Amino acid sequence: MKKILFFTAALLTVFSFTSNAQQFIDKATIEFQVTVNNHKSFDAWFDNNENETSWQENYKSNVAKYTISYYDYTFSNNKSIYTFNHLDEKNKTQRDNDVYYEGNTWYYDFNAGTSAFNRNFWGDDFNFTDSIKEINWKLVPTESRIIAGFNCRKAYTVLFDSVYVFAFYTDEITISGGPVGMHGLPGMILGVTVPRMYSSWVATKVNVAGVDESKIVNPAGKKSKTKDEMLKKFMKKAEEDGKWMQRNIWNLFL
Repeated sequence: MKKILFFTAALLTVFSFTSNAQQFIDKATIEFQVTVNNHKSFDAWFDNNENETSWQENYKSNVAKYTISYYDYTFSNNKSIYTFNHLDEKNKTQRDNDVYYEGNTWYYDFNAGTSAFNRNFWGDDFNFTDSIKEINWKLVPTESRIIAGFNCRKAYTVLFDSVYVFAFYTDEITISGGPVGMHGLPGMILGVTVPRMYSSWVATKVNVAGVDESKIVNPAGKKSKTKDEMLKKFMKKAEEDGKWMQRNIWNLFL
């Protein structure tokens, strides 16, 4: 009898420890560090041609190799908002100005299945809405990574027909969201890499205390257009202006 009682007590202890250790987060603010390789992005417009013109060389000599910016992802009640915070002062050049990033907003209401965006593009603000579209992710269960203290699993997808996106997500954070327009995995995306855009998004910290839920506000206005309307307009522009506009479309609608 004593053995049975001891065994039962041991099981309860293990169960209690496991329950306390596995904590799921449904409300937090996550800081993301966004890194863009400006030089490689610029070269891609010219098919990485080794025979650079003088003006290309001059441009690269006057622009920081990397732009590093920080964004905040705040979520609660299965709603989220992703907004610009600040630029890294260490590599900030005259070209990098907070004003060109301020106002950039991605909003998701996963309960209603709707999203809204405010994006700055070449000095103009664009406000558009969309339903939350399914992203066809492929899971890679054999690869994992620790990001911001969370064990993350790998997945990948292809957007815009040819742009590979690699992501790492954690099921310890319950919302199915991520930086920019990334979503649709069984947990929060804490890391993203898009090789063709020479860009990465990596969570640096997760704050669960003092979450300001008042920030989670839909930015859509009366003059908001649908994402399909906006995308159609820019795709037509890409046909006229070529590759450089196509790459800007990736940035604008990601």
